[in-house]
Amino acid sequence: MQTVFISGGSASGKSWFAKRLIAALSARGHKATLLSQDCFYCDRPESVDGTDRHHFDFDRPEAIDWQSMAQAIRSLKNGEDTLVPVYDFNVSKRSGVETLRPEGRVLIIDGTLILHAAKLRALADVAMYIRAPEALRQHRRLARDTVERGRDPDDILRQLSTQVFPAHNEFVRPSADYADQIFEAETLLVAPDAALEDALALIRL
Repeated sequence: MQTVFISGGSASGKSWFAKRLIAALSARGHKATLLSQDCFYCDRPESVDGTDRHHFDFDRPEAIDWQSMAQAIRSLKNGEDTLVPVYDFNVSKRSGVETLRPEGRVLIIDGTLILHAAKLRALADVAMYIRAPEALRQHRRLARDTVERGRDPDDILRQLSTQVFPAHNEFVRPSADYADQIFEAETLLVAPDAALEDALALIRL
């Protein structure tokens, strides 16, 4: 399978673009498999209880189980069914595993740090990066985390200012240098079809 990495900051539109890309491939008769970095978060430390788990920094590279993620990508590339963790963001712990069965000739991986991690980056055939301004990402995180995860807005803003944005500036934004193409989030909103055509042109089918 050909691996396509889609990276960018938190709430930049990675997952949205990945799903649109899968739909575009399907319209051309090609199936694709999706794997998310989010599945491979480590469990919050036992010293951090459920009430203050958001004070643990999940935005730094050490929060991800890179070894397991790399192994999953290798197995999927080889066409093998792969056990993938199921991560419960409501308690910041894994809740089990599920079997991911590879479909088609394209494996799409999305995540904030996947182009930062050299071990993972070596597995990419195509690398894309979505660049989004901080204000847009903050707006989207507030909307998502209050509605989908029931979090307090003040706590979300604290996490953004002390963890998410500093980690983005240190690890995520520099990783754009490894991308084959950079897409602007605002452009994706107004001209998604053109961006998809550009992305499809990078994928060799």
